Amino acid sequence: MTVETVTVRWTEADATGVTMKVYAVTSCPTTVDKSACVVAGMTISDSDLVLLQEVPASAGLATWTSTHEDIGGAIDVYDPTGLAYEAILLVASNAQGTAPFVVAATGQSCVGCTY
Repeated sequence: MTVETVTVRWTEADATGVTMKVYAVTSCPTTVDKSACVVAGMTISDSDLVLLQEVPASAGLATWTSTHEDIGGAIDVYDPTGLAYEAILLVASNAQGTAPFVVAATGQSCVGCTY
């Protein structure tokens, strides 16, 4: 396992009053083998989300340190508990509401695999 710094970047057309939340997804909800774990429009349970960062959209990036290990398609590992991250999502919100999530990164499904 290696410790690495992870950075997600974005460009917001008008970042005034916009907050960006960066979430990790801890499950792979797809049932199709060797496909993207998370795609736009998919429903993700709140219990499968871990808030990694909440920053003003004007920052243009969020950075965190994580322990990485290649574990069959997952994209990262949460340190210290070892909880696998299957995807990273970005969610923008302001006083008018919350936008649908954007998939910043996703792992690949492995239906029936055990680790």
